[in-house]
Amino acid sequence: MLGEATWPVRQAGLAVVAIPWLAAVATARASDRVDRRAVVLLAPPSARVTFAVFLNYRLWHSN
Repeated sequence: MLGEATWPVRQAGLAVVAIPWLAAVATARASDRVDRRAVVLLAPPSARVTFAVFLNYRLWHSN
């Protein structure tokens, strides 16, 4: 019963973490047109955000 009540909250949490990931991907794609080195510099932050999205999803899915 409680799980059904918290469904929108957990789903919103995943969306909040996914928004920076989408921004990082969009920035990398836009930077690729200007300078390839910028994409290389954006790789570590993008990897961290990807890992955070993965952890959030696994936590959300396991609960």
